[in-house]
Amino acid sequence: MIGLLRSFGYAFQGVAACLLGERNFRIHTLAGAMAIAMGAYYRLSGTQWAVLLLAIALVLCCEAVNTAVEAAVDLVSPGEHPLAKLAKDCAAGAVLLAAAGSVGVGFCLFGDLGSLFGFFSLWVASPARAVGSALLLSLCLLYVFCPPWWAKKR
Repeated sequence: MIGLLRSFGYAFQGVAACLLGERNFRIHTLAGAMAIAMGAYYRLSGTQWAVLLLAIALVLCCEAVNTAVEAAVDLVSPGEHPLAKLAKDCAAGAVLLAAAGSVGVGFCLFGDLGSLFGFFSLWVASPARAVGSALLLSLCLLYVFCPPWWAKKR
């Protein structure tokens, strides 16, 4: 049982490493959070929620695997090598394909432009909401581009 708990601990450490050390992972988590907010606004059905959450999970999983591949390749091949480049490029390509697929899912779920404008107009419907939206946007930019001070640099 202790081994199982340790395994979960290592998994959470991996997710934390991605959140703290990988800007693109933070971008994808922010996009996922926005998609979840839009899903709540659109009142998605159970099946639609399942598709949305699977798309978000796929992108985050691909980004985590990309990070792992890059770290492993850097460990065994610190210099430039064509096979190292191929491994890194393919891992990054997997993230790109998953992200493109999730954008397609987003268009299928949220493609109604009238409702989309309604969702975004909520954020600036009053001066207080506009200021709150500006503060939220600032926090989102800090989250993406300024990792926490305690995050270790690689």
